[in-house]
Amino acid sequence: MCKLCFNALRMSNEGILVVNTGSPLSPSPTHVREYLRQFLMDPHIIDLSYWKRWLLVHGIILRFRPRKSAKAYQSIWTSDGSPLVCISRNQCQKIKQQTSKPVELCFRYGSPSIEEGLKKLLNQGIQSITLLALYPQSCSATTGSIYEKTLQIAKQLKYPLPIYHLPFFCLEQNYLQALTHSIQKAMPSRSEHLLISFHSLPERHIRKADPTGNYCLNKPDCCLNCTNEHLAHCYKAQTVRTVLHLAKALSLSPTQYSLCYQSKLGKIPWLTPETGSTVIKLAHSGIRHLTIVSPSFVTDCLETLYEINQELRKVFLLHGGSSFTYIPCLNDSIEWIRPVLDLAKIPLYTPGELKKHTTKR
Repeated sequence: MCKLCFNALRMSNEGILVVNTGSPLSPSPTHVREYLRQFLMDPHIIDLSYWKRWLLVHGIILRFRPRKSAKAYQSIWTSDGSPLVCISRNQCQKIKQQTSKPVELCFRYGSPSIEEGLKKLLNQGIQSITLLALYPQSCSATTGSIYEKTLQIAKQLKYPLPIYHLPFFCLEQNYLQALTHSIQKAMPSRSEHLLISFHSLPERHIRKADPTGNYCLNKPDCCLNCTNEHLAHCYKAQTVRTVLHLAKALSLSPTQYSLCYQSKLGKIPWLTPETGSTVIKLAHSGIRHLTIVSPSFVTDCLETLYEINQELRKVFLLHGGSSFTYIPCLNDSIEWIRPVLDLAKIPLYTPGELKKHTTKR
């Protein structure tokens, strides 16, 4: 968006609702269990029928997972609380410094909720709301879930204000520049390979988001040759394009970087190559100095601070690696926050009418 458009946006009487995933109230098994229950019962996360999802979550996952996850959260917890929550607050504060509009932070799971955030903005006399989901790419499990929940609440409350959202921003030039600069500053000169790891998704999520129903994952080069319509809906295509931009900006040869996907769960097909096996493969191939970055997040969280910086570090060193460098997320860097605020808004909801949108994103 041009500077004139941004100034016009600043002058309008609107509020900004910043939304992130959320975190347990504490790293105790009790609070982690409650968080996992809310998270895993979201049909955008586990896309099974309600009763199948309920039986899987309550009958199996919540009987064993909370204690294990609680130990992981305890290893990253700070004196100020959850890293994701603390960083999200800092991000929200930086956004407030860039605009005169009211800004409220909420979480899809946990507290404060989206409903609480909407009510806080409504009480400040605004005329419209812009929803900013803190995810560079779009998919059903993140942005789709947030949009759906926001629409549900707006409809239930007969919300009197129009709501807009900002689109995925992983391919915006200014965002990519900020990400490139972050990697350049943090990657050691001795690094031999850059591993670019994204949060994985089940392959069926990618296929369900395909607007044609028969293109995504049906060809080896589908992400390189997809149309803009596919790109707007396909998480995998967005990750592939992001990596290609980064490789070019960093002047990396094909042997100097890898694209992979982390956090796979269950036995169903997920996006590949998988990050853990890629780390082992690189170590066995003779790579001794590895750098890893995870551009599917702008906020450091359990997946980055524990899975990558702790667990994958151990794996790489155990299999012969010498040094492992994790590059933090962009977090509260103003270098990426301001360009995101410049993006054009897309209608999501108007009073009395649900705007056409896609929750598969």
